[in-house]
Amino acid sequence: ISEEIWSKVKGGEELYIKGGADSEAVLVTRDETYSIKHLDSSNLSLYVDDAKNNSLYTIAGMKEGYYETSKIRPQIKTQITELKRRLMDAGNIVNSQTFNSLGKPTDRKLIQLQDVENDFSCSQVELYNLLRENQIISIFNNLYTLDPDFHYKLIELLLTCTIIQEWDLNQTSLEDIFQELRSVYPSAKNLYEVLKV
Repeated sequence: ISEEIWSKVKGGEELYIKGGADSEAVLVTRDETYSIKHLDSSNLSLYVDDAKNNSLYTIAGMKEGYYETSKIRPQIKTQITELKRRLMDAGNIVNSQTFNSLGKPTDRKLIQLQDVENDFSCSQVELYNLLRENQIISIFNNLYTLDPDFHYKLIELLLTCTIIQEWDLNQTSLEDIFQELRSVYPSAKNLYEVLKV
């Protein structure tokens, strides 16, 4: 492994090998994805068990060649598209009709974030970023696809509130804006869940 990965391991970060039946195995840290390639070599590697005493080792296996890792951009576009289709088929779309019912009991089949995380061959941070880029959001730990027109309307509402209050956007937190909106907009908590991503 590279020095970069080794420094993460020494810092206490865990490494995982992920991959499905239709994808190549990858090595992932919390925020990066690495390919794993086997390279042939005439050198023979011996794998040994821990010594039972100071001088005796047991050979556990032998292998020609070695593995090399290199940083890659996750190749999960098809999986993201499929997830978005599943969400739309299940009716898990955030728009003006469904917005007020978020977080309430529903007959729709909800898909939870932790249920799909292991299906994606990439790091957690990269997955979350790619989901956001594709308008897939997690609200109360359930995944939804966000209607783009509705998203723009919500942003317009936030900006209107900021302008009416004569707040400086660079110095006003999202929480302050929602505090003001709660007095006029009962579902502001849902609004925060949608826009915080």
